[in-house]
Amino acid sequence: MTSNDIQRLLAAKHAEDVYIPECKDGPSQGYKFGILDGWAMNRSWAHPLYSGYEIKVSRQDFIGDNKWTKYLPACNCLYFVCPAGLISVAETPEQCGLLWASVNGAKLYTKKKAPYREIPEPTQLLKYVMMCRVKVKREEYDDKDKTKFWRDWLETRVLDRDLGYRISKTLRKTVDERILETERVNKRLQETKTEVDSALAAMKEMKLDLYQVHAEWGKQRFQDSVRTALNGGEEKRHWLQSIRNACDTILKEVQE
Repeated sequence: MTSNDIQRLLAAKHAEDVYIPECKDGPSQGYKFGILDGWAMNRSWAHPLYSGYEIKVSRQDFIGDNKWTKYLPACNCLYFVCPAGLISVAETPEQCGLLWASVNGAKLYTKKKAPYREIPEPTQLLKYVMMCRVKVKREEYDDKDKTKFWRDWLETRVLDRDLGYRISKTLRKTVDERILETERVNKRLQETKTEVDSALAAMKEMKLDLYQVHAEWGKQRFQDSVRTALNGGEEKRHWLQSIRNACDTILKEVQE
């Protein structure tokens, strides 16, 4: 397991925090700075926590390390981090904690929790992080950003306009189709009404009372009226045929 493998695990552990690998504890010039293998700051105003990490991937590196005490003022908690079994809890300094990386390199787990220490604000380290490790985004009033803002705005406006045109065109087509269909239905209903009016007029002429058919005595009366009409000559038989045709049309419309 390499130091980079452990760095990835530490970065994942502090995915929601500020994590700086290879973090200096002060300026590069005119100052005897140290370099923490990893430094993290949790995102909390109420309970700030600064954590430092020293990565060890060999016994020789751990045994020969005499500079870790220099990092204590930069963090509330200091941990040694190593592959599983490389460093034991018994040989971990009292002021430090110990993290092991799992054999498969998938996670970190705590073998010894680091004691929490109150420290003054690590001003030098924070200045280094701000000046050397953080990229500050320029505000939107920058001329280039303004140009980009208005270009994006114009492109969005054009896209919105085109989309609105396509939608309105589709809606217009749908509305026109519905109007044509409604006009066709209305025309058909009007033609049916004309036929019904004509049939009712013919029936009235022959004294056929359609509204009495629902009663038993009305049915007999209606049948008698039809027989009388059939005996009335060719013209009345023609009217009866027209009435039948109209009734067939009405029945068809009702079924549809």
